[in-house]
Amino acid sequence: MNEEVPFKVPRTKEGTIFEIVTVILILALWVITWYLYRNAPEQVPIRFGLNLNPDTVGSKNTILVMAALGTIFSVGMLVSAYRPKSVNLPFEFSLPKQYVCVVRMVRLLAVETAFQFIAVVLMMGTSHVGYYPMIFFAVVLLLIIATTIYYTVKIYKMK
Repeated sequence: MNEEVPFKVPRTKEGTIFEIVTVILILALWVITWYLYRNAPEQVPIRFGLNLNPDTVGSKNTILVMAALGTIFSVGMLVSAYRPKSVNLPFEFSLPKQYVCVVRMVRLLAVETAFQFIAVVLMMGTSHVGYYPMIFFAVVLLLIIATTIYYTVKIYKMK
């Protein structure tokens, strides 16, 4: 499955915009993380129950770990856009239009992943402000799921 793409996926203005937006969101993630880390108590919520109340606490250093993971995952998505054959789909794909669609999907998922980790950091650092960070988290999670399903079906139907 790590074969080279049989043609060059063209660089597009759309792709550049997705990459710039992802980088801006990663920078925003780190600004938010820095602010919350500086102002967080030594113990922050790290897990939330179905009732949306924190049920486990941990070190405030976990906020930094989440920001680092968000950076790694978002950048990893952008990198996979340059190696679309590395994207794990439940079927083989080989048509040029399928590759283009896979690239679009992972770039969109990179943006959504950055938003997801902003939501995670907000949940951990601002649990005292109510349910807004958790609602943001849930909405972004649903967007990620919807994007994945939509593009997977679309790519499959292109056969």
